[in-house]
Amino acid sequence: MPGADRLRLALDATPLLGARTGIGEVVAGILGELAPRADLEVTGYAVTRCGRHGLAAALPAGVRPRSEEHTSELQSHSDLVCRLLLEK
Repeated sequence: MPGADRLRLALDATPLLGARTGIGEVVAGILGELAPRADLEVTGYAVTRCGRHGLAAALPAGVRPRSEEHTSELQSHSDLVCRLLLEK
């Protein structure tokens, strides 16, 4: 099965939506560095109802958008969920 040995990583990409702040720049940098790694399958998700339709366009190349309805399935034992909670 292709990709079976890849670690699945989901990152909260909400800070990429709207006006880009310092936190948004950090998240974009993290996703941009992780996406090209052959050993990772990187997805980004947004924790918001407003604007999440623009998520795919805001993600760096190589990062797949994850819809809200799929976020709960990422919390299984076979997946690693990395959620950055960055507060001002």
